[in-house]
Amino acid sequence: MVIRESIEIFREDTSIEKFKKEIELLKSAGYKIFKETNDYVCFYQTATVVDSDLIVNKKMQVKT
Repeated sequence: MVIRESIEIFREDTSIEKFKKEIELLKSAGYKIFKETNDYVCFYQTATVVDSDLIVNKKMQVKT
């Protein structure tokens, strides 16, 4: 299974300098740019889950 997370950012009333700083922060966090214009950026990040049953089993085995 592949999980893909996407984030859309619209500049609207933000200065271009601040907007570009936010873009750089998301890129440094591992997000990749999918689509970009002067006032809009769409980022994405993917993860592959090898066996989703393993995640469920790990959660069930946690003892409190």
